[in-house]
Amino acid sequence: MAWGIGVGAFKNVPKKKLISVCAWGIAAVVSVAVFCFLQIKTDAKSAGAVVSNDKIDSTVLPEPRGENPFVGKIYSSPERTMKYVFDSADSMTMNYLLPLDSKFNVPVLFRVSYSVDSVDGKIYAKPVGLVHEDSLVQSSSEITSLLAEKILDEILYRYPLIQEGENFADVKNLLERRVEKIVMGNLFEIFTVEFSLMEKGIFAEELHPEHELIRNGGLRFISNDDSKIFRITPTSFYFIFDDGKESVSYGCIPEFTESKLENGTHVECSLFLFDSELATGRAEISEAGKIEAEIFFDEKTRSPQSVDVVMEITGVPESFCLLAGERFTTRINSAELLWWFRMEDGSVTAFSGTGKEE
Repeated sequence: MAWGIGVGAFKNVPKKKLISVCAWGIAAVVSVAVFCFLQIKTDAKSAGAVVSNDKIDSTVLPEPRGENPFVGKIYSSPERTMKYVFDSADSMTMNYLLPLDSKFNVPVLFRVSYSVDSVDGKIYAKPVGLVHEDSLVQSSSEITSLLAEKILDEILYRYPLIQEGENFADVKNLLERRVEKIVMGNLFEIFTVEFSLMEKGIFAEELHPEHELIRNGGLRFISNDDSKIFRITPTSFYFIFDDGKESVSYGCIPEFTESKLENGTHVECSLFLFDSELATGRAEISEAGKIEAEIFFDEKTRSPQSVDVVMEITGVPESFCLLAGERFTTRINSAELLWWFRMEDGSVTAFSGTGKEE
């Protein structure tokens, strides 16, 4: 489901380029993290107070059909980055390592309501809150604040000197803005997962509408010479240029608008250059101009299994390493690839509605 974004993030990247990406992964990681913060709502709120700008739960899960084969079971991904604990017939917890790059993971725990349609092999899942210190936090602003604070702590651990930079306030603001986008785009939203039940686990894939363009898993575009890499999700946009002589990383929070094209979207964002030295703990960001692009399906390539997506650059800063009119193409599946989750041994401890063990 969408909270589990990040699995196989570079599955389409050639091995040669993947090694290059990992070599400066921390820079890209922190740039992705830095370019994700939204304004943390830190104004004082009494417990249980109603906050007008909090997201309201207005979605209703489909009624279950057939038997629920998951109650009392635990499933985890092979890398153990995700674990689903089905502690009742309609509620589970998701233990998740939030990936900010290949070396930077933040552990989080979410409470998820769900219903099962075992007739058609579907799970309908809805994140309803963050489990924090044995309490269930359902306020979107409070969840945003807690997650942003946790990620910022990780950044400061690796780059303690970043808080001495002139733009540290911008770093926090950008981080907070992206976290808010993530929370608002997932909390109380229903995600459909198709599953096949096996003796030792399950195969699962998140289902997407055929014409959904910017999926949570992200789009990855790579130039023919491997020197330019883009990754675009609903909440993040980053661009890496590495020609063997120079390696720079840019990031931003994308704003999508309806495109003039019938099968696409227009993206516009203010880029920030991320510069860091892991050895010294120094890191800083600086404004790098605005980039605009049209992203659209190439319908003539559509098949029942996959379709090409094209990104055409329509506006870039002067003296930049991109040109207006430059095009990049990637191919996406009609649905995500199947993922394997193995069933763990042991019984599930019962949880209360707040996520506190009973």
